[in-house]
Amino acid sequence: MTKNIIITILILTNIAFVYFVFTQNGNIVNLQKTIESQKINSKVVLFTQTLIDKVLKSTKPVDFENRLALENMVRDINDKDILDKWNTFVKSTDNNQAQIEIKNLLDILVKRISVAN
Repeated sequence: MTKNIIITILILTNIAFVYFVFTQNGNIVNLQKTIESQKINSKVVLFTQTLIDKVLKSTKPVDFENRLALENMVRDINDKDILDKWNTFVKSTDNNQAQIEIKNLLDILVKRISVAN
């Protein structure tokens, strides 16, 4: 009788432990996704702020060092759409086209920032 009670308790404890492990594994996966999302958000925000400071607020042409830094930052985001918009902006042939392309680039940058719920 006592042996059956101990076996039942051990089985229930094992079932509870397995359930706990599986639920925690799901939490870990969700946390990893959140961390990755926040890393991308940080890169996008940093690039956007640098773009505003070094390009939009500048009263003179962007120098090589700043252009290279921006290029490296946009590549580090690792988003094809953002990179394509950046390249389109960089290849603008006149001020009107550049203004249109910078608006398109800023639009996609803002849309890429995910807000955690």
